Amino acid sequence: MRLRQRALSRKKKGSNNRRTSGIRIASLHQKITNKRTAIQWKIAIEISKKFDAIFLEDLKVSNMKKRCKPKKDETTGRYLNNGQSRKALLNRAI
Repeated sequence: MRLRQRALSRKKKGSNNRRTSGIRIASLHQKITNKRTAIQWKIAIEISKKFDAIFLEDLKVSNMKKRCKPKKDETTGRYLNNGQSRKALLNRAI
């Protein structure tokens, strides 16, 4: 892909060689997308054969990445540990 893209950039604009090179790159892109969709379908078929039921969960990533609300101790007035340091690692993973 990289070599073909570089060769296309060297060709003169509007020439037949550039057009055929563009067609080759387009076909290569098509092959890549076909392989990716084939793998996705293959994995989906394996999962559906392996398990009886499949559940999907709609997660709100923006809510998962929000900061933890601070907790204040009523007796001392100090802020308690709310787990924000652990949440920061989770945010990086997301």
